[in-house]
Amino acid sequence: MLAIALLITSLLQGVDDLLDELESDDREVQRAAIEALASSLDHTDDDEEIAAALGALAAADDEALIRRASLEALGRRGDEACLSTLTELLLTLPPDEQSFAASSLGVTPNGRVRAWELLARALHDGTAAEVPVGELMRVGSTSLAERGPRTWKIEEVSPFARLFNSTHSLTSQATLLSVDALLEVLLQTGGVSALSFLDALEGAGYRADLVADHLCEVGLHLGEPDLVIEAATPLSEGAFLELDAASQARGLGYLATAHFVAGEYEKSAGIFREQRDVAVALSLRPQSARSELVLRSVGAQLAATAEVGGALSWLASGGRAEDPEVLGAVRRAHMLALRSHALSVQADQMTTASMDFLFGDHPAPWRVLEEAGALHQLDPDQAMRWRRELLAAFATVAPEEIPGIIPLSVEGTLKTGEDEERLGLIHEVLKLRGERLSDRLARAEQRLRRLIIRGESDEELETEIDRLLREVQTSRLQQSLPVGELLYLVRRPSTVALGLAGTLREEGRLQEARLLLVSFLEDMEAGDLLQTYAWAIQSAARAETNLGSCLCDEDEPEEAERYFLRAVERLEDLENHFASRGISPGAYRDVTSMRAGALISLAVNANVRLKDTERALAYFERAYELRKDSFSTVLLACYRARSGRKEESRVALARVVPEPSLYYNLACTHALLGDTERALSFLELELSINHTTRGARERQRAWARDDPDLVSLRGEARFKELTAER
Repeated sequence: MLAIALLITSLLQGVDDLLDELESDDREVQRAAIEALASSLDHTDDDEEIAAALGALAAADDEALIRRASLEALGRRGDEACLSTLTELLLTLPPDEQSFAASSLGVTPNGRVRAWELLARALHDGTAAEVPVGELMRVGSTSLAERGPRTWKIEEVSPFARLFNSTHSLTSQATLLSVDALLEVLLQTGGVSALSFLDALEGAGYRADLVADHLCEVGLHLGEPDLVIEAATPLSEGAFLELDAASQARGLGYLATAHFVAGEYEKSAGIFREQRDVAVALSLRPQSARSELVLRSVGAQLAATAEVGGALSWLASGGRAEDPEVLGAVRRAHMLALRSHALSVQADQMTTASMDFLFGDHPAPWRVLEEAGALHQLDPDQAMRWRRELLAAFATVAPEEIPGIIPLSVEGTLKTGEDEERLGLIHEVLKLRGERLSDRLARAEQRLRRLIIRGESDEELETEIDRLLREVQTSRLQQSLPVGELLYLVRRPSTVALGLAGTLREEGRLQEARLLLVSFLEDMEAGDLLQTYAWAIQSAARAETNLGSCLCDEDEPEEAERYFLRAVERLEDLENHFASRGISPGAYRDVTSMRAGALISLAVNANVRLKDTERALAYFERAYELRKDSFSTVLLACYRARSGRKEESRVALARVVPEPSLYYNLACTHALLGDTERALSFLELELSINHTTRGARERQRAWARDDPDLVSLRGEARFKELTAER
């Protein structure tokens, strides 16, 4: 709260006073002055002076936090002088701070344009090695989408093709992620611009198999199976195997999913079987080099998703979750997931795996079912039934990995702990993990011996050796643990039930959502999970936050607040635990972000349901201390407008680029500011773009009718039309 108080005080000062405070010996005062300068965009006559002062701190201050706060402030102001200073600094800073400067360019639309121009110039001049190409690509490519829907030209997208073909794998990966992110934005405004972008990308020389992959994804998003079939056919026929050995299995998955969307369930089942066979063969290749092990792991994953596709095809054809065809496919999918896990550990990828990938972005019908309301061929109620039946089958064969879902009552079905084949794979994962840890320990000890011979030392290396030694010893002890404990050491339970509850809530099926969340929370609270595993605490907090949201929707604000506060307390305790062990805050940033989200939910509940603006403001200020992203900045503008600080609200709004996740809060903010037409336009976008099913739209209309932030709109005919019950 001290930082907030200092910021409020600073915002009331003139530029000269703030510039003087930049030179203060008190770091809190200095940081508050930097924040105030970043927030006070009305001082336009002083741009040059402010840019010079912030630039000097960013270049030479002896505290990294001050340097980075200054870089961020230059980006947030976004005026010509500050962006020029930030661009010049980016070219001279050390590599790690270059990347931070590039990310700071991404705060404003003009900054993102600058980032793309800087990248294009570096490519043209042959100086790409001197700039953070990956971060400039990530930040700058967004500016392309912000130009609006249009027909794309090859020269606009040529940097993507050039950088993807870079010899540096990190640059290629950053380019791939940027294309994914750009396509996601383009799809929010319709499919025409996305398809034009992919045509231009192919013309620029981007890899043909990846263009085909993207076309399949776009076609599924648009509900156009014919487009998917056309793009997937060359993939499924093996046309790109030289570029990517997994491309044929992926293509078959897209092809099968397209036929599923078209209602051709028998045909989709046959193609899923073909995909499974191709992917299994890929997973059994004899090569054991690290890259080959990773490829074999991907093959096992694709085979597992094919089994899921086959099970869903059976259910869609009129089958039941209890049928051997479904339970058998689900057991095989779990076994293939375990095989993929073992292969990834063998490749020295020491992550804790779960079954969540089966319900994510791979080419399989599950994700299509999540979007069923937007696809003409699928009925949302049927889609929900198939999803719930599939999960019940998974909970029957692997109950520990699907918390929140009630298993089927089927005799003779082996659970994980009773299945020798799957248990063998779990023990193999643990054994391989121990071997990889021992290898790492041996290599670290060898490096230390070389240093000792030269008369040198390395404290960080010694600390790493101590950690690895403990982990190796722990791994050996774990081999003899009971099955129940062993499973949670090796596997992390899926959170798919939380996603399903979110869909139910979006559809207005609040009681069903609450029952599912309560069941999930009970599973997390069973045994010693919450005393042993950080993931269990985070999962429980997610369930409590979602429960609070359901109760808020049902106009039970006191009970909602109780659940939100429980989530905040859990997450804060977890952060304190990490901090007490000397872990860097960056390593648990996701926990901090979750706590900020729960505090924002508390603020919304207090404002809309409890009608307590002071309590809402207190919750929000706590959240804003933790997270200052675009969503939080819009809310800052909203809360400032609500408290009558309209100019400060407009200052915050100036830093925000509208995007779908912000539409509703932008509508609220503009309504509070008296911008009636803009508020109504954002509300219309919210209802048309973010809520594609009838149930979701009705729920949001009801919320808008009751929202005190929109009270100034209630007399408007357009508002009444937008929010009327249908």
